Formats: sequence, structure tokens, C-alpha cells
Amino acid sequence: MSDMSPTLFELRLYRIAPGRINDMAARFRDDLNTLFPRHGIRPVGGWTVSSGGATPMFIYLMPWQSMEQRAAAFASFVADPDWAAARDRTNGPSELVERYDIRLLSALVAPPAVLPDDETGRCHELVCQRVANGRAAAVRDNLLDIELPALRRAGASVLGCFEVQIGPDMPSIVTLLSWAGPVEREAGLRAAELTPELVAMRERQITEAGRCFLGSGERYLMSAVPVVWAD
Repeated sequence: MSDMSPTLFELRLYRIAPGRINDMAARFRDDLNTLFPRHGIRPVGGWTVSSGGATPMFIYLMPWQSMEQRAAAFASFVADPDWAAARDRTNGPSELVERYDIRLLSALVAPPAVLPDDETGRCHELVCQRVANGRAAAVRDNLLDIELPALRRAGASVLGCFEVQIGPDMPSIVTLLSWAGPVEREAGLRAAELTPELVAMRERQITEAGRCFLGSGERYLMSAVPVVWAD
């Protein structure tokens, strides 16, 4: 991929066959680390999910400069005989991936190009939240001005925040967070919820519309898979 800034991101959530999550992590770390870059695919990172949603699950995030670049990269990748060989070898007698969910995103807070090495071992969290219909502009402003700063003050690193452009449960927001550990996450979330500006904002929204504009959703607790990407 060139040095141009990506214009969209692709989030993939893979339902993995029971007992095979370590095999999926090994495929990502030891095979896709060379196969993906060969075809211009350079993920931000990949994660195994420890809780939330249907487990076992593997999640990864990719940047793209355009839909055309995405289509060309994947066409080249799936036609690569080395990928066919790696897929057969790592699948074994049955498929590693049973089902998958793809979401195309635009960034409100852009993630790093590649997950930094010092993120390995931290507690990562993917938050997928529904947005009240017709309230996307207000949610964007509130996230950038109130909610994300509250999380940062409470100890979170905001690795990325995105609007879903194509995917389930639209309109929705996806946020990628990093915490020092599970204990720090629990304390940080409690502290963020008590931020006066956040409390006041939600009270105004409930008075105005009968609900918070940024609503319910799913939270995935994850561990990053360390990868050395080929040049």
C-alpha cells in the first residue's frame, strides 16, 4: 500500500470453528503476514476474542484507499496459488472460518497504520454501538468532544473510531480501545460514566428524544496477535 491516507477501513469478524482459534491466529501470524503484503493488503492488526458475541472469534482491521483498490487486492490474493496451499494446509480436514461479518467503515479517529508493538499484552476492546436514526451528526460531535475525551481521561487509548458505511445494524459506530488490563478497564469505564459533561449530555438527549443518541450494542474483549509484516 502506498503512503496515501486510507479513505475507508474494513472490519472482519470471523466465527471460528470450536477448538481452532489458535490455528486461526497462527495462520494470520505465520502465513498471511507474507501473503497479504504481497497483494497490497496490510492490516492494522488482528485479535482473538476472549468474550463478547459468539466465540471463538477472530477479528481484523484493514485500511483501503478505495473500493477499487480493495477489489483488485483481493482478486489478486484469492488467485495466488500460495494462498490456496496455505488455506488447505491450515484448514486441515475442515474450515477454520465458519461464518463472517464484514463492515466497511469511515474513520472519525484514524487508527495507526500498524498496531504498535507495545500494544501486545494490553486489553483491547471493540465496541459496536447503534446510533439513533437521524442523529449521526450529533453523535459524531459528542464522540469527539465529550465521550472519547472522557475515556482517554479514564485511562483508555482510543486506537480508532469509525462510522459504519456498509454493514449490519446501521447507523452505527465502532470504537477500538486499549486498556492497561481488565482491572483498569473496569475502573476506567466506571469513571468515564460519571464524567459530568457526559452525564449532562445524556440527560439532555433523554429529555429531548426519550433516549441517548448513541445506544446499545456489543463489546468484544480481545488480545492482539503479534505479527511481523513482510516488506
